[in-house]
Amino acid sequence: MDWKNILLIIVAGLDMVFSFTVYSINPKNKINIFYSLFLFFASIWAFGIMMFRLLQSISFIAYLTIYTYYVAAGFIAIFFCLFSFYFPHLDRRITLSHKLLFLFGTIIILVISLPIFLVKELSILPANNVVILNAIAYEIYSIVFLFFTLIGFINLFKKLIKSDGFSRVQLKFIIYSTGIAYFFGVIFNLIYPFVGNYTMIWFGPCFTIIIVIFLSYFLFFYRHK
Repeated sequence: MDWKNILLIIVAGLDMVFSFTVYSINPKNKINIFYSLFLFFASIWAFGIMMFRLLQSISFIAYLTIYTYYVAAGFIAIFFCLFSFYFPHLDRRITLSHKLLFLFGTIIILVISLPIFLVKELSILPANNVVILNAIAYEIYSIVFLFFTLIGFINLFKKLIKSDGFSRVQLKFIIYSTGIAYFFGVIFNLIYPFVGNYTMIWFGPCFTIIIVIFLSYFLFFYRHK
């Protein structure tokens, strides 16, 4: 098996392990719930891309694989945004408008990621499988993804300004860490495919491994003295 696929399997496995571990620490805490879902879909994203790279023919499974990792990537942004409302504390009530916004975003991701809308052409090549994306559908997908990502970071920055002590340290760490992961994820998995370069989609998920393990330890296992 290609070393890139092995790396993606390792990343997906560790993301999944940390997802269930974080959830098991406090299954009733919304911070743990949303963060574990963030990791869960990061795992599905990495595993889906690995499966796509293994495809040897154009089939229903091929299109299902593409749909799965695009939905997972979209849900990463949505659950990161939800996490940002609750971490390190809920400073404003989640209104009906918020709930409808998240519902609307979820529906858009589920619908626009359908291959009938998102995939213009699929090529199975010996060196690298390639998806040619429908420009309009991909622009809608990207706008939704970036919208929830931006709201998430705005929420965290607002809390950082008002915070002090250990909460401020936590917020700084999560902003820097997720910022790095998002930066490279957007470059290799959002911008590169948009301009027609599908060769580097395996690289984006790899940045979750160091960030996710370190961040998970700091937020849920490290005890401040």
